[in-house]
Amino acid sequence: MQQQYITLFVTNAHLRDVHRAFIVWRLPFREMWRVIRPDSIRVWKDPEVIRRLRRYRAIIDKERLAKYLIAKKFAFGGDPSLPTSSLWALHKECSIEFNDFIAKVDTNDIDLSAVPKPTLNFLDLKIELANRILTDCHFCERKCGADRTKDEKGWCKLGSESRVSSAFLHTGEEAPLVPSGTIFFSSCCFGCVFCQNDDISTNPNAGRVVTSEGVAAIAEGLHRDGSLNINYVGGDPIPNTHTILGSLPFQTSNVTQLWNSNLYCSEETMYLLSDVFDVWLPDFKYGNNECAERLSGVKDYFDIVSRNHLMAYNSGE
Repeated sequence: MQQQYITLFVTNAHLRDVHRAFIVWRLPFREMWRVIRPDSIRVWKDPEVIRRLRRYRAIIDKERLAKYLIAKKFAFGGDPSLPTSSLWALHKECSIEFNDFIAKVDTNDIDLSAVPKPTLNFLDLKIELANRILTDCHFCERKCGADRTKDEKGWCKLGSESRVSSAFLHTGEEAPLVPSGTIFFSSCCFGCVFCQNDDISTNPNAGRVVTSEGVAAIAEGLHRDGSLNINYVGGDPIPNTHTILGSLPFQTSNVTQLWNSNLYCSEETMYLLSDVFDVWLPDFKYGNNECAERLSGVKDYFDIVSRNHLMAYNSGE
């Protein structure tokens, strides 16, 4: 494919004739973010940013592996047909062992390339649990209990299908994240009166239906185009947790997985996400429950989101 270029000009403000301008440089279109957001380069000179996003930066520099890739090599030796309570008990054990496994991979005490591909891995366990949640939906803390596999619909008005409204290289995120490979999912578990994306958050039919394989194809394409991370957003990704987790076995790129959410998710959802997402970009919209209920229609907001922020802090960057 032929590389597309953009030619950049500078001129004095009073000049109106483009022919009197002069060329600064010509660069590939995919690199335009370097001009639009020069702070995304300067930010990496800040010692505090480097300290707090150390592993993320190491993934960008190919010195570390994204967690989901490591999870593919971490064996799950249990029976996936066990009762849900038994699977959650196994998940808790696996999570502890998996974090030790990551630490050893990061320090090169384990050569991941030498680890044989297991019959079942940690991702398989997470996907099985996510699909079970879908039958009595409690991905978010509304806990509607809808059987979305039978097209029952709760607050988010989604069945088992997920829809993507748009996906592109985003240059408007926080400086260390640019360019970010954003995937905007339709629907949400909030009802904010001030929503900037209400055309997709309030419309569960916005965009196109995607499978897990389809999400993986989008993510791989964004990374090929230069994204530093895969940014699941919306609407909100929470109602689409099963599709997103299901996409990870089909993804192959060593790229940071980023969860960009209101974080009003259940504790079970946080457990599913915490081992395989590298970076969290959560909202903290309110400092009290009253404002949250009045403006977003959710109960117990501060308690739930505080809990989830702490879980995110302890599991990633």
